[in-house]
Amino acid sequence: MPSAVDFLALFQGSPNSYMVLDRQLRFVAANDAYLHVTGRRLEELIGQDVFDAFPHDPADPGNESATLLRQSLERVLATGKPDIIAFIRYRVPRAEDGDGEVEDRFWSATHTPIFDDQGSVAYVLQHTVDVTELQQLRQAASHRAATAVAATTQMEAGVLERAREVQERNQFLQIERTHLQRLFEQAPGFVAFLRGPNHVFEIANAAYYQLVGHREIIGRTLAEALPELENQIFIRLLDEVFSTGQPFVGSGMRALLQQAPGAPLSEVFLNFSYQPIVDPSGGTTGILVLGYDITEQKIQEAERAASYERERAARAEAEAVRDELHRRAEFDKQLIGIVSHDLRNPMNAIGIATSLLLKRGQLDEQSVRTVRRIMSSSDRAVRLIGDFLDFTQARVMGRIPVSPKPVSIRDIVRQVFDEVLLTQPSRRGTFAHHGEEHGTWDPDRLAQAIGNLLSNAFQHSPESSVVRLATRGDQESVTIEVHNEGAPIAPADLARLFQPYERGTDASATGRSIGLGLYISRQIIEAHSGRIEVRSAEGEGTRFTVWLPRTASAEGDALVPSAQSPVSSS
Repeated sequence: MPSAVDFLALFQGSPNSYMVLDRQLRFVAANDAYLHVTGRRLEELIGQDVFDAFPHDPADPGNESATLLRQSLERVLATGKPDIIAFIRYRVPRAEDGDGEVEDRFWSATHTPIFDDQGSVAYVLQHTVDVTELQQLRQAASHRAATAVAATTQMEAGVLERAREVQERNQFLQIERTHLQRLFEQAPGFVAFLRGPNHVFEIANAAYYQLVGHREIIGRTLAEALPELENQIFIRLLDEVFSTGQPFVGSGMRALLQQAPGAPLSEVFLNFSYQPIVDPSGGTTGILVLGYDITEQKIQEAERAASYERERAARAEAEAVRDELHRRAEFDKQLIGIVSHDLRNPMNAIGIATSLLLKRGQLDEQSVRTVRRIMSSSDRAVRLIGDFLDFTQARVMGRIPVSPKPVSIRDIVRQVFDEVLLTQPSRRGTFAHHGEEHGTWDPDRLAQAIGNLLSNAFQHSPESSVVRLATRGDQESVTIEVHNEGAPIAPADLARLFQPYERGTDASATGRSIGLGLYISRQIIEAHSGRIEVRSAEGEGTRFTVWLPRTASAEGDALVPSAQSPVSSS
């Protein structure tokens, strides 16, 4: 059985120049032939960067020769394939000198990858041939062009010239390849090339890596690299494109991809095309994948559609509400007609009839009391009908109409005070006026509002207490105050006191009010461009304060001075 080959001895004993670099381009090994042609010792080189050991031109680290050598070595590391430099000028120490002098020599170099157990490039083996003599022969041949040169010399010089031309062409192709690689990487969409019927990834740009979660895909089939696509439509589409040679274009297609290690599948939407690449014979060799991730666009479209649907629903709801309000307004108008005609007229007839019976004087005492009760109930019903009509009109029109004219606030309030006091024979009240009294208001509506406030004060105060009514006027406005003693209004009642059908927790169940008096009073005051406030506290009683501008239009658009506020002190 033959003994094992000693490859280290073969390496060291080869007459050809060899050296080995690691991935950082540092010397790992060099044989004797290499050390001889470079004039260096092994211990000087081990662990040293090749460009530090042999800079070619220390004054210009980026010189052309060093750049050419570096590019060749990096191509081997990147591609895992051998690379050849047919011709390169590079300075090395003189082999026969020990004084460190350098000289320009011409070389031809082959760089071969050496792989580790995982199949990755671990080292680069350089085989160097010194072709300086051939270069010198070429130069000599050019100088002796007019003389006869040996056929062998001419042939060697021609070979060297062709080698130089091939290298220049390779350099040009490498520049073009680098340019195309940059275009490929910077493409706005994702790009990949799948070779063969099994769709093996040969190249992919950064956008494609981002789409698939930066997984290791080069050299693997699509099914191996992206197993989540196994039960989706894409592999079948690729098979059809490869077998038929017909391209496929997908628009807005949904895919489920794992976009981060260990993450759940993400839903993405893609615009893409599968373009078959054919050889000179017309056979498909692979498929170029081009596309864009439009997931964000789809999300925005869905949000816009949802927003449109919400707006459509809101418009439909608003239209329904508007129609309902219209129906209610029509009903309110009909109700106003019914109340104002069909109810008020009979009540007025009752009032007139009872008044005539009393005037005749032919009734006994019991009948008079009965007729007076009928008259009182009729008057109360008419007032309630009036309140209800005012409330309905305020809802339908948005305000209670007023007809302002020049009047005296003192006269209006005095008349109201006297009328209300007649209905309260057992009660006491006071009235006082100070300052300007004339203005432009609707006297009937204003009397109605003040009458509601005054009646409310008598109703919610002790029998023995005094109700006070006061008015004050200045150049811009008048203030009306109605004060009564007694328990304060509860805070919960204060917050809703001017709302319709609110009567307060201490209102008598048998009182004439149905909870519209204060609501109507506020509507009348606001129709005069005024304001109303209420203050109620333990030990102070309750005070309603009304502020009115001296002039109010029929539309209630008088200006309210910003600095003016109602006087609320007694």
